[in-house]
Amino acid sequence: MTASEHDDFRRRLDAWPPGSLDRLTSDDPELRAWIETEAGGEAWRRHEAEGAEIAARLADVPVPHDLAKRLRRRLRDLQNAEIANDDQRPRPLPSPDRPSRSGRRQVIGWLAASVVVLVAGSAVAWRFWWEPKPTGRTEVAQSSLGWAALLTSEGWQEVEATILKRAPVPEELGAMPRRCAIVATDFDRRTMVYDLSGPEGPLALLYVASADRRFALPDRFPLEPDYTTGRHAVGSMFRDGRLYVLLVEGDARRYRESLRGVGPLG
Repeated sequence: MTASEHDDFRRRLDAWPPGSLDRLTSDDPELRAWIETEAGGEAWRRHEAEGAEIAARLADVPVPHDLAKRLRRRLRDLQNAEIANDDQRPRPLPSPDRPSRSGRRQVIGWLAASVVVLVAGSAVAWRFWWEPKPTGRTEVAQSSLGWAALLTSEGWQEVEATILKRAPVPEELGAMPRRCAIVATDFDRRTMVYDLSGPEGPLALLYVASADRRFALPDRFPLEPDYTTGRHAVGSMFRDGRLYVLLVEGDARRYRESLRGVGPLG
């Protein structure tokens, strides 16, 4: 399955609410079959985790004080009237100006439902207006074009095992970085940058940033660059909570040659 097909399934997955896995079998069997794969299962678990986070944050969504006070008072009055009515024998017939037990229960149910609708409305507002949109490929690429200017000849250091453990190089690159440095980028104040340039090849830099925001990126580098300027080409991916950006000196052809030089990707 290609990276674009995986991206299409991820976009279809975003349209499903968390906890709706059973419905996928009949409503979208192709998406359900994809979720059974390793990549699809990981995407579904991440989707469920985000839904749980949203539900947890809703606990902190405030209900307007005046509305909450009126609802509590009205519920208390109706509950007290319900208890008092149970103690009376015989029970009087309901009159037009006094609701029956079933009528009061309907009002209590209506008030409870109103609270649910209010909270649900807050959830929708938080989900679609307050939650930041995922950062896309073009935004990442355009931002990364200025990162090379942050490097200085004095900032480079040897690549040690502890550094590789904190900011691992993707295995599919199949290349050992020559040196490394730390720069402050838009996504991580301590972004690790590796120099992957060969002795005679064009400039090739790999940035590894720890980021807690959402990215609309694949989990593998694309075969075609996300962005080109004629002088530089950029591709990016997001995996295991880390943003990886590969910046190559040259055009799209140079970018593809760099990928073939460091390992099969896509």
